[in-house]
Amino acid sequence: RNYMIKKNTILILAIYLTSLINMKKILSICENHSDIDYHLALCYVYLASHNPHSDSDRTPTYYSWVLFVWHHFKRVLLLIILYLLPFLVYLIQEFGNVCKGTV
Repeated sequence: RNYMIKKNTILILAIYLTSLINMKKILSICENHSDIDYHLALCYVYLASHNPHSDSDRTPTYYSWVLFVWHHFKRVLLLIILYLLPFLVYLIQEFGNVCKGTV
């Protein structure tokens, strides 16, 4: 019995890995997609539809929503840092004691 369980587990794992490899091959042929793109698209379709329960055959999972929020949080944080960076450099040069010379 244990042999059959191990054999079935290995078979299921092999099928899963094969389908994962095939999915990555198909996505790489079409365009340059990353793994998060599918989850983002699910969330965008869900948010854009008028009746989310009937317009789409797939709905985002909890994992998809976490990825969606994390992705947008990282983008906003990076945008804030990039906008504040020139201002911070100016403040450091203007008011920092390290950069001041003698005139």
